Amino acid sequence: ALGTWASGTPAWAVATVVGVKTTSLYEAGAAAGMDTASGDTYVSWYQNSDGSPRHFNAYLDINGGSTTIKLNARNTFGWDGGIDGTTMVFQEVPEDTGNSDLVLYDIASTSRLPEPAGLNNRFWQWGPTLSGDWVLYGENNRRRDFSRVKLHNDSTGEERTLTESSYTAFNVWQGQVNGDYAVYSRTGRAWNVFVYQISTGIRTAVPNPNDKFNYSPAVTADGTVYYTRSGNGCGVNVRLYRWSVLSPADPAVLLRELPEGADITESLYAFNDGASTSLYFDRFRCGVGDSNIYRLDAADTATAVRAFVGHGDAHAAKAIAPPGARPEA
Repeated sequence: ALGTWASGTPAWAVATVVGVKTTSLYEAGAAAGMDTASGDTYVSWYQNSDGSPRHFNAYLDINGGSTTIKLNARNTFGWDGGIDGTTMVFQEVPEDTGNSDLVLYDIASTSRLPEPAGLNNRFWQWGPTLSGDWVLYGENNRRRDFSRVKLHNDSTGEERTLTESSYTAFNVWQGQVNGDYAVYSRTGRAWNVFVYQISTGIRTAVPNPNDKFNYSPAVTADGTVYYTRSGNGCGVNVRLYRWSVLSPADPAVLLRELPEGADITESLYAFNDGASTSLYFDRFRCGVGDSNIYRLDAADTATAVRAFVGHGDAHAAKAIAPPGARPEA
């Protein structure tokens, strides 16, 4: 520990990075949660297999892998989602129709929940997270040339478009919804992360001195934002940062750098268990095409950590769909 601010305030310490899914498979898109009543913990993600390297399924581990559930139905693709309590959401694409929808799932009963009215339509929905009644997701359509970041309220049916672009540009990307906050990123000459407060509709840009590349955001219910920052190009000076929309001091460096040639292509996922925040991220190796999942513990109180190397550098790369294949191709 490097010190304590005041009585009852957690000590500031060097964060710890641990491997979550670090096999030779392509593993990405982690989310985490817990049932506060039972104490059960959950981690979801998607991956391919040795036999079907281009086919991805979504999975859920309960209590550290004591139980593992394949979430998507037979003859479908499954991709990442989000968890709130014992409810989760994930993306599912039937192999025959190729129409992407979002699926709500009750972990306690291991069963699918009824589809909320208006959540799915003929367009492509992908990359969802949820908090309470709100689902944050991406929606796009190649023929109509649009890409959107949307919020949907399962109770009222209300929908909000937070930002949008053409499909051709495809420069808006959803992050995470948590409590009263949702985060997303928009790319262009500069890449910026934005925080949207649901109750007020106020948008706040995360500081971006010198117009660098800020992307892949996550957020906790107290308005703390986590995001990736890098130089120009895949795997160039990739770092993780923390910043609060409620007390906007300078962003704090959490992870000083990934190895050269390694990047974060999925959105981060922040989970607070009531004591501290863990930050889940994937490490994608540019030019190789494999991905593994890691967790940075004590992300809410940690100072900058030393350079991160990670595991599995000797893995043989699998043939995979390129990053970004979860939106409509």
